[in-house]
Amino acid sequence: MEGQDDLKRSREEPEIVQFQDTARTPGWIRTWVHREFPITFEPLETENFIPLVQGWHGFSFVHPPHEEAQLWCEKAVLESQKGNPSVLLLPAVFNSIYWRSVICRGATEIRILKCPVKRPGAKKQIVSQMALVIFAGRDGLAEREDPPVFMVEPPEWENNYYKRARNLARFSIKN
Repeated sequence: MEGQDDLKRSREEPEIVQFQDTARTPGWIRTWVHREFPITFEPLETENFIPLVQGWHGFSFVHPPHEEAQLWCEKAVLESQKGNPSVLLLPAVFNSIYWRSVICRGATEIRILKCPVKRPGAKKQIVSQMALVIFAGRDGLAEREDPPVFMVEPPEWENNYYKRARNLARFSIKN
């Protein structure tokens, strides 16, 4: 009987963890990213860790300071070459030099968020569109080939973005 109980537990859906907001990233985005990817490490949320200097381990998620995005992308490329994939939440500024020189040359995939994003505690959304940029090696992509780009919409983002029911009813898209 004990073995059957263990087998039954292993078939059940894993417990869904709801992440809390950090100073930079809403909890609902962190929860969604952890559901989409096998995240095991968050360099910016690790105490006594200097993420741009020390090596990352496992599959990382980072929402870096936007003004330092190029440095973080360069670090993510280096880490992916060592076998440590990562997902970065970045402003989708396609006409910037680092998007063309670092992201398009080093990313595996780009997912543009179709929804607005607000930093925790902010009254207004982040000005630019946001994207998840995945750095997990370039297998299958030619040296100068751009990574595939997708538009994604996290499920139930409206419930987390619009705090007041009247705004949810007014601005969310009805199917």
